Amino acid sequence: MKRTGFLFLLIIIFVSCNRTTEKNSAAKTKRNVSIREVIDYEMKDILVKDTSCKKDVVKCAHVRVEYPEFYGNNSAIPNRLTHDLITYLMYDNDLGTSRSGDLKLVAKDFITDYGNFKKSFPTSNLVWYFKLKSYPLYEHDSILCFAFESDLYRGGAHDLTGKYFITVNRYSGKKIVPLTLVSNRDAFKEASEKIFRLKKGIKPDEDLNGAGFNFSGGKFKLPSNIGVCDSGFVLRYNVYEIAPFSEGPTEFVVPFSKAGISK
Repeated sequence: MKRTGFLFLLIIIFVSCNRTTEKNSAAKTKRNVSIREVIDYEMKDILVKDTSCKKDVVKCAHVRVEYPEFYGNNSAIPNRLTHDLITYLMYDNDLGTSRSGDLKLVAKDFITDYGNFKKSFPTSNLVWYFKLKSYPLYEHDSILCFAFESDLYRGGAHDLTGKYFITVNRYSGKKIVPLTLVSNRDAFKEASEKIFRLKKGIKPDEDLNGAGFNFSGGKFKLPSNIGVCDSGFVLRYNVYEIAPFSEGPTEFVVPFSKAGISK
C-alpha cells in the first residue's frame, strides 16, 4: 500500500502500435521538429546469482531484470524513471533511489543483503529473488509506453507481484500523464466504474466496500496505474490496493471512445 503514493509520481502512460509503422512515422516527425532528437531504446538483461549457491539459478538467491535502456540526447528522464522504479520494487519500499543509477550494482547489493541475512540466520531456508520483465505496451509517433511486471520474495507468507506502466515522449524524453489525454474525466471515471462493477459482478447501486473492496468513503477511485493498448486505456489495481491478497489484482480496459478519443 505504501507504494501507491510513490508510484503516482513515477508511473504514467498512454497508447500502442506497430513498431515498423511507428519508426516510419517517427522519422517523418523528426524532420518537422528540427532541433529535437528522437530517443530510442534497446532491451537489457541483467542476471545476478548468489555465487555460493551451486544449484540451478531458480533455487538460489538471484536477480533477473529485463528492461528498456533509452539512448539519445533526451534519454536521462526515461532512464531515471525506469531505474528508480526497478530499484524501488526490488527493495519493497525499503530503499530510496540513490543507488539506482547502475542497476547491475543494485542487483549485486540485493545479493549482498541476502548474504548478510544468511549470516544472521544461518539455519534459514529462505531464498530471496527479484524478477522483472518489461516489454513495450505501445509505440506510436511520439509515444513510448512500457509495462513492468515484477515478482519479489524476501521472506513472508508469499511473494509480492505487480504490474506497472511508464510512458514517455519519444522526442522530449518527458513523462506523459495519461489523464491529461482524456477530454472528459468525469465521463471517463463513470465509464471506468461501470466496467469495474460489471467485471466484478457488483450491481450499479451496490456499496463497493460492502462487496469486499476498500475504496475511501466507499467511492470508486481511478488507479494510479493506467496504460494503453490497441483497444483503449488499461486500468490496473495491484494486489492490496483495493482488496485483500485473496482477491488478486484487477485489470480492465476502457475503450478510447469512452475517453473522447477517436482512433
